[in-house]
Amino acid sequence: MAYDLRVAKVPRVTGVALSALAGAVENPLTASLIMPKLFADSGIADLRTARVDEPPSVLPPMPRPATLPAGPPAVLDLEALVRPRPAGEGFAFSADKLTTLLCACLQEQNES
Repeated sequence: MAYDLRVAKVPRVTGVALSALAGAVENPLTASLIMPKLFADSGIADLRTARVDEPPSVLPPMPRPATLPAGPPAVLDLEALVRPRPAGEGFAFSADKLTTLLCACLQEQNES
């Protein structure tokens, strides 16, 4: 089935008209009269009856517990985050209090 973008033909209502429409849709007696027309005009009825030739997919593919590597998780190199980079490599940020604090914490961690 090819994708066909169409403009939805649904009423634009605001204010009192919106309140009246919401009340009519929420009422079981009037909803049975209104909803089939709204579904047909907005394309929801077509979507409900559409048949897709392909199996459903999950995108992006999520890792499954059975496919994860066994063993301890890889250790992140946090010092690489605060090491100064040579000029011209990515964005250059000036050292601030947070970076200084992070460096101090890493030094304490390495000493202990």
